[in-house]
Amino acid sequence: MLLLPAVASAFAFGYAASKARLRLRAARRALRRDWKLVRYGPLELRTPPSWGEIEPGPQGTLILHNRPARMRVDGDAVWYGSAVEIRIRPHSGALHGPDGGATRCWRSRLGPPDAPLLAELHVAFGVTPTKVKEARRVLSSLRITGHPDLIVWPATKRVHAAGGLRRVLPPHGSNIARDFERF
Repeated sequence: MLLLPAVASAFAFGYAASKARLRLRAARRALRRDWKLVRYGPLELRTPPSWGEIEPGPQGTLILHNRPARMRVDGDAVWYGSAVEIRIRPHSGALHGPDGGATRCWRSRLGPPDAPLLAELHVAFGVTPTKVKEARRVLSSLRITGHPDLIVWPATKRVHAAGGLRRVLPPHGSNIARDFERF
């Protein structure tokens, strides 16, 4: 008879602790306390800890990936199914078309009217809805704390005159890409 109240109180304590832990996790997620602040000149945004840093991209853009460079293998089928990236470039007035239908795209215009920037969020179709929501939160956290002229834009990469293709650079010192290029 004495055992029944002890079991009931242990069950109630466990249930309450479980609910408190879930509420704490939801509050932490809502406040994003564990997210890091990523800065590049006057650009600043908050990302989950697993995301990379802002890197120079092709055609004079800046790119932020959902994985650090050391954990990414560009061209990998798994990467294409889970790729999330934010591309930032000066807004020229003309919007680029879709990139072949492999991703969904959301755009955000930033900065003053005289020197606006365009941030494009590209999400692969294989990304889960939870990660899409997370990526959209990252895009909405993008801010300019100074004038956009203070951003150091990377130089555009030259393409070969014949065919307009970029030269394949060997990843991690491997000779596979070089040998394939000769083939």
